[in-house]
Amino acid sequence: MLLSAGILVALEIQWRTLGFFPTVPDTPEIWALERAAVQPESTVFAGSSMTQAAIDLETWRRETGEDVRQLSIVGSSIGPTLIDLIDDPDFRGTIVAEYIASLFALDTATQKSARRFIERGRRALAGPAETIEAQLTAGLRARATLGRAELSPLEVYRGFLEADRPRPGRFRMGADRQLSVFFDPAVSGPPMPTEAELENAPRYSREELLERVARLETLTAPLRARGGRLIFLRPPTTGGIRAREDAVFPDDEILAALGNIPGAIAVDTRPRSGFPSFDTVDGSHLAAKDAPAFTREVLARLGRRPSTGVHDDGS
Repeated sequence: MLLSAGILVALEIQWRTLGFFPTVPDTPEIWALERAAVQPESTVFAGSSMTQAAIDLETWRRETGEDVRQLSIVGSSIGPTLIDLIDDPDFRGTIVAEYIASLFALDTATQKSARRFIERGRRALAGPAETIEAQLTAGLRARATLGRAELSPLEVYRGFLEADRPRPGRFRMGADRQLSVFFDPAVSGPPMPTEAELENAPRYSREELLERVARLETLTAPLRARGGRLIFLRPPTTGGIRAREDAVFPDDEILAALGNIPGAIAVDTRPRSGFPSFDTVDGSHLAAKDAPAFTREVLARLGRRPSTGVHDDGS
């Protein structure tokens, strides 16, 4: 027993020395665990991996004293999570909803996939035994590098046979679904689009955008009637992704329309609004080191703390 424990400790130390770290797979079960932990007055984040990376949950929790839950879904948008919370008659908290052109629709195939993700999570936690197993598994993987699938003995052996050794990842997921993204010099975002590409890019018409906002207003009416709040937030984007978004998505109009929903606030994170400029790792995901500063600046815009106007590194 002691020998086995010693071997496991040695392996854990070795993998961490090589740059690996614990991470929790973002499964439907993990989402369902966080959803079950939502309190009637929690602050809940709804969006995609962009929001998971941009918002530092501990910073928000520490600065506000609120119960904070991350319910964003990779590759999704606000629709499925928003509907799930609105349909909960006990929930009267705050939803921080991501908005970005490519993820703004409420009825696309992506949204159908997200709804299936939520349903699978609920089915997987059908009883107390399944819930406890999911909690223990998430806790172990959040603390032990050996919990990573690619570091299992079989995968490591296969990698050595194929001369394809495991490499440290650029992402880390906590048991609370906090996504940390780390800089990798080998990865860059999409190139800047040409003028012709921008000219030919499919654009959202003003009428289409306003119609979607009207649908959101109707959809969220029950939540607002219960005293719930809506905060619309656009995560930072840079480079080619930002250029494309700016070309097809008129921020000024959509911000004004979202902010006109009764009981809603729209946070303008564009540098031209006076919001500090934040770089991204790949054009759409904020680096882990900048997430606390970005979160504090969002809170400052909401009137919950003074604005510092600087990053953690003093820049």
